Amino acid sequence: MQADILITGAGGGASNPLIHELREARRRNPDLEPKGRILGINFDKYMASQSWADKTYVVPDPSEPMRYIGAINEITRREGVELLIVNSHNEVTVASEYRDYPPP
Repeated sequence: MQADILITGAGGGASNPLIHELREARRRNPDLEPKGRILGINFDKYMASQSWADKTYVVPDPSEPMRYIGAINEITRREGVELLIVNSHNEVTVASEYRDYPPP
């Protein structure tokens, strides 16, 4: 399966090591799924510029939840993201509160 993974907090403390480990796991086990790109997002453009993801987007701050979630939804639709890994406390809170937005 060629599915993309989207990781929040890209370029930050926990995300770059996670990206590295995902790539290492794929290298060690070529049959590991999913096989798509690793995408990243961050609301801080400097941190986003430090990301090790294949492609990184700057998104609105999670303190503006509707804009933040709207940006994630747009990126997941456009890029074909199949897995979202939320990687910071503030983002986990927003993502879980708005997990059903927009409604099906």
